[in-house]
Amino acid sequence: MNIDKGNQEQGGTDAIVVGNVANGLTDCFNLVYAMKTLQNTQDTFTARTDSQGTIWAIVGTDSGFEGETALYYAKIIVTVQPS
Repeated sequence: MNIDKGNQEQGGTDAIVVGNVANGLTDCFNLVYAMKTLQNTQDTFTARTDSQGTIWAIVGTDSGFEGETALYYAKIIVTVQPS
């Protein structure tokens, strides 16, 4: 993949950071899951479609945590508005 996604909590020219997945629970020895909602209402991202009007949205996770991480995305909503 040839995109500039940035690194950890800093976005790049091809991606923005919506937030972090910390759930406030500090028990690292027991798997404790918590639902968390992240939304982006301030940092907009401008992209250009190809000649057929196709655009791709990439969702990913970047972490500096040096241990096993399990994330489950329950729902992802992308809103696209023509400019």
